[in-house]
Amino acid sequence: MNARSRATALLFGGALAFALLGQLYFAKRREYLWDGIFFYVVAAILFLALVRRVEGRPAPAVVQRAISWAPWDGVIQRPLSGFLLAFSLTCSFFALGLFKGRSGSASYWDVFALWLTSGLLFLMAFLAAEGRWPRLRTLVERAKAHRREIAWVGLCTLVAFVLRFVALDSIPANFGGDEGEMGMEAIRVLRGDLTNMFVTGWLSHPTLFFFLQALSMKLFGANVFGLRMLSVIVGTLTIPTLYLLVRELFDREMALVATALLAVSHFHLHYSRLASNNIEDPLFATLVFYSLVRGLRSKRGSDYVLSGLALGLSQYFYMGSRLIPLLVMAFIGFLATTKRDFLRDNLGHLVALGVAALLVALPLLAYYRQRPDAFMARLNQVGIIQSGWLAREPALTGKSTRQILTEQFLKSVLAFNYYTDPTFWYRASIPLLDFLSSVLLVFGLAYSMYRFQDRAHFLLDAWFWAVILFGGFLMENPPSSPRLVIGIPVACMLVALALVKLARYAQEMGFFQAPLPRHLFLAVIVTLIAFLNLRYYFVEYTPTRIYGNPTAEIGTELSKYLVVRGGDFKVYFFGPPRMYFTYGVIRFMARGVEGMDVRQPLAGPPTFVDPGREAVFVFLPERRSELEVVRRTYPQGKLWEYERDGEVKFIVYEVERP
Repeated sequence: MNARSRATALLFGGALAFALLGQLYFAKRREYLWDGIFFYVVAAILFLALVRRVEGRPAPAVVQRAISWAPWDGVIQRPLSGFLLAFSLTCSFFALGLFKGRSGSASYWDVFALWLTSGLLFLMAFLAAEGRWPRLRTLVERAKAHRREIAWVGLCTLVAFVLRFVALDSIPANFGGDEGEMGMEAIRVLRGDLTNMFVTGWLSHPTLFFFLQALSMKLFGANVFGLRMLSVIVGTLTIPTLYLLVRELFDREMALVATALLAVSHFHLHYSRLASNNIEDPLFATLVFYSLVRGLRSKRGSDYVLSGLALGLSQYFYMGSRLIPLLVMAFIGFLATTKRDFLRDNLGHLVALGVAALLVALPLLAYYRQRPDAFMARLNQVGIIQSGWLAREPALTGKSTRQILTEQFLKSVLAFNYYTDPTFWYRASIPLLDFLSSVLLVFGLAYSMYRFQDRAHFLLDAWFWAVILFGGFLMENPPSSPRLVIGIPVACMLVALALVKLARYAQEMGFFQAPLPRHLFLAVIVTLIAFLNLRYYFVEYTPTRIYGNPTAEIGTELSKYLVVRGGDFKVYFFGPPRMYFTYGVIRFMARGVEGMDVRQPLAGPPTFVDPGREAVFVFLPERRSELEVVRRTYPQGKLWEYERDGEVKFIVYEVERP
């Protein structure tokens, strides 16, 4: 029996075995209906592969271009690829079954292993069908051919890393409350208390992010530096992915400019230094669209699969990533309506993208199906319609609904060049772009909307306006910077588009006689933009310590003191109702320090103090009057105050064993 005959026999036997297994479930295990359906689906796929192998491709009934199933043809016709595909689907099926059948604090690492294996095998099936196994010699040759380009992108990436890495644990100086809460979720992972990476946790955030934070702390230390390091890595990785996307959509010159702008963006810098899941949105958005656009050019199924895998994985992070599937559908819809036979020629590729995304997102989608409230939780809190904000606001402000919506729109659309972030997530004193970039953004957006019939410009337009609509206009309190982080790449692309176009126009008008002066002009402008951004973030913004609100500064400095102090003591915190000892900053930074909130004002000597331990009384300024009661009770204590810019933030009174 030759190789072809063996492959045919394998398909025959596999199809028959899965069909029998499916019917066995239908007959004997009727409570597992979907299991039986799954086995039948696999059997049908193997059977069609067998039919295709034996009878060949059926002739079309009419003289018409057939729907292209190109990537699947290659996978099915190659035994190795077909095996990898079937194994991938089987792993996904069993991962979902284990996930749905497990509850409580049981370990989910076996589910994770099957889930990860499923996605990797699915990609490998298409790579094998294309004969694209990576070879070291080929990679080296490609690197040599593009060494100058790689050097420039590498330099830009290195600069971006340094800007995000330097003084990471002290810039921003405050450690935010949400950072602390997410950090404590990661600590739960390290302790083995949080075991499921396919559900939602604190504030309805998917828990997979907390597992990545736990890994970051495992590698870099269970502290502020280790927790924030994940965001540094993710923010830095967005530099090359943006370059690849812009290079695929436009050209190398614009790609270099856009990448440099992202590297120095004060907005992107800030979120690349926070231990939050917002910064993942730009990485996944650029990776999804780079792989998709590359696939449109290369016609390789593996590119579509990579796009789908990134699309599915993006849903495990910040809610801004929910824009990505909407943008993908809009982009595909645009191509389908503007390019003849697009769906017919690319249906197989698009199905590969969709299946890949589904394989990765399936456990989380299954969880959302069981808990639809978890999927909508955050949107119900901050959406102007879902939260009831729009219905209440006219009565509260005396403004008409039209006036309110107009203000919402203006605050959203002008977030990058006029309005400032009203939240303590950033609360910069300038818009999300610097002055010069704000000007260029207007030109870039105008040009891109003028050229909206081009697919590259349609993508930019759809991306920008989707961020404005869903991240600003339809949300309370725009322009809230956390919801606009996903818009940073498209803002950089629009600014780069305007800058490059203006430089080329100047050359055409005779201002530059050759490309070199034009390149120097671009370099000068980018350097000026870099100066504006870096000067603002590191010189003007950082000393204000405004990030996280005043309680973040109190929590950060108090935690540092408690950790350094050492000894056997208990903290008595006179902070409520403004601040509590269970605040995320203190819980993370001062882990292991025991304390309690003193919620009611002291009417007499404190009776709750542990006489066997040293006591540390901490007072916020508004409760300073109660300090005198404590001092009268324990007159031998030591008093010190933390102040900045002449303002007392909190007072500490230390008492040796009362």
